[in-house]
Amino acid sequence: MRVLYFTYPWFLDFSIEYIKELSKKTALHVVVLCPENRTSSTIFKLEEKVPYRKNKFYNLEDLQGNLNNIDVYKEYTKDCASFCFSFGPEKWLSKDSISYNYQIYKYINKLKIDVIHFDDLSIDLLWMSWFIRNKKMVVNVHDPIAHSGEVNRRRDIIRKVYYPIVNKFITYSKYSNKAFFNSYGLNSEILSLTPYKFYKNYTTQKPDLEKYILFFGRVSEYKGIEDLILAFTKIRKKYKVSLVIAGSNVYNYSIPEKYLNLEGIVIYNRFIENEEMASLIKNCSFVVCPYKDATQSGVVMTSFAFEKQVVTSKVGGLFEPINKYNGKVYNRAEIGALEKALEELLDEKVKPVHLVNDSNKALYNVEKLNLIYKNL
Repeated sequence: MRVLYFTYPWFLDFSIEYIKELSKKTALHVVVLCPENRTSSTIFKLEEKVPYRKNKFYNLEDLQGNLNNIDVYKEYTKDCASFCFSFGPEKWLSKDSISYNYQIYKYINKLKIDVIHFDDLSIDLLWMSWFIRNKKMVVNVHDPIAHSGEVNRRRDIIRKVYYPIVNKFITYSKYSNKAFFNSYGLNSEILSLTPYKFYKNYTTQKPDLEKYILFFGRVSEYKGIEDLILAFTKIRKKYKVSLVIAGSNVYNYSIPEKYLNLEGIVIYNRFIENEEMASLIKNCSFVVCPYKDATQSGVVMTSFAFEKQVVTSKVGGLFEPINKYNGKVYNRAEIGALEKALEELLDEKVKPVHLVNDSNKALYNVEKLNLIYKNL
């Protein structure tokens, strides 16, 4: 069975782990779809922009000297039937975009693909829906509902176009599965998240910091950063520890000015390069995710890759991977619960997380995906 897996730079840290395992058991072709103005996202970083060129697909050798960590990509994708990048036009509402969608459709036919697996949907593929209506399709759904303050109209458009013609949907938490059904009246299969181990390949340095706990990722309204800052100020006098907040603002949210210069809090309010992020995670005491809502989290999986414990709020599907071996879960509605969770980990002797049956989860995903493909 020939499967074509479409993914994007913003999901590549997630998808590369599945690509590595799935390609060992399936004739897997992979296309990473990149808008021509996208040069950096998750594990994807180009030294120079690659412009849209009609009918051009770039393999790893074509990007030698331009794509960072290309040797790691080669190791991860060595069992793929093919692995390439496609750089589309910047504007999705254009004649070039229609032409681009048609050339991808021709590529699908050239490979004689049996199943198309989308790692969620991008507005850049809007026009292709008209060409592939009779194809068998699987779609990963990462966020069935928008996070607080992150409404995305383009996502609504692309889902309305594609969802009626999709054969099977996949979600990555029990919460997401339920939220997807409640939102769209559609069932989905649940797969397991696994640690994003690609990040461990980055060169790290010890930050110029002593003991610290870490928040990293996008700085957005739903992330609960203000809750974390307030909780930290209440426990700091008891512990010789700092709080590091690392990430750039998104969706017009920013940390209130009154929190920017508090003692013991270090804020890197900017885009964090992967080498720096890996260094911060590797050397922290533990990671905190004080989110107000969530489906699941790549932050948790990245932290697990570095064997770091994680404190999470009990919201959405965020806390589902957390157990007594790898972190703490607290109730946002309970006064003082976040402070208590922080104190419990600070009082413990810091130890690497124990990832129960991590390799089995990857095997489970592959077996279940192959079963899904065969039964379409």
